[in-house]
Amino acid sequence: MDCEDIIKIILTPPKVYCPAEDQWLIPLNMAFVIDEIWYLRNQVLNHRAEINIEESFKRVRLKLSEHSALFTKEDASLNLAPPPDKWEAPPHLWIKLN
Repeated sequence: MDCEDIIKIILTPPKVYCPAEDQWLIPLNMAFVIDEIWYLRNQVLNHRAEINIEESFKRVRLKLSEHSALFTKEDASLNLAPPPDKWEAPPHLWIKLN
């Protein structure tokens, strides 16, 4: 997988069995996992830290819990923008933030 494939999976995650009102949590959780992987990579490379998967898992769960608590089930879908119809790469040497 390359970076574009990872973005596509986060923006359009595979169908999973969970209540429809909780579907918005899936891409959010995926983004936190990617963030945690990047964090661990930096810790290992820059600080020669040892990886503790259980602590890593706790950090991801805590982030998901904190962010999902900001939304109630009734207004979660109202506060999140719908996924874009199509992802376009930014021009060369540009960074695109949505």
